[in-house]
Amino acid sequence: VGYARLIENTPGADAASARSIREECETLEAIIRRFMDFVKRETLALGPVDLVRMLDRVSERESRRPGPPVSVDAAAAGVIAADDGLLERAFENLVRNAREAAGPSGGVWVTAVRDAGWVAVTVADDGPGMTPATRAAVRPFFTTKAGGLGLGLAITLKIVRLHDGHLTLGERSPRGASVTVRLPIAGPAAPAAAPTS
Repeated sequence: VGYARLIENTPGADAASARSIREECETLEAIIRRFMDFVKRETLALGPVDLVRMLDRVSERESRRPGPPVSVDAAAAGVIAADDGLLERAFENLVRNAREAAGPSGGVWVTAVRDAGWVAVTVADDGPGMTPATRAAVRPFFTTKAGGLGLGLAITLKIVRLHDGHLTLGERSPRGASVTVRLPIAGPAAPAAAPTS
């Protein structure tokens, strides 16, 4: 990357070729960073997390990118015991995936319900949805997106499981997909490192 930048900024050099090399190297760096995020063992830094503020923050940040607006109706989410940074990364992946699936003219909705010691947050879109076969095939490195890595949902699932939570893939009526994350309000029973498999 460094040498490509030098060539790119050298008068008379082939700046377009150097820019292509730099961009490909930066893409590879991003892939390696996401892979490392997936495989490294995580420990939770538990504390009170205001899910309402987090979901608003994630939705506002993701909405700055080109794509559909995100509607958030998550006042019921309240405060839970969780790792703020990891959980934010998980919801960021879900909102980003939903916006990509919905396309520029679509819609994305984030809702929450709270009951019996759990909070459930659903991220839904009105994109093409996922077939039952696709939902069953979700695993690391599986993707239906051109150029996708297949790590976003896998990282999200890992984070949710670290919190003793559950992630469910479903359909949205009349069309689209939904992902529901159920988390214990009191936090995981025994905070531990992420499973290695």
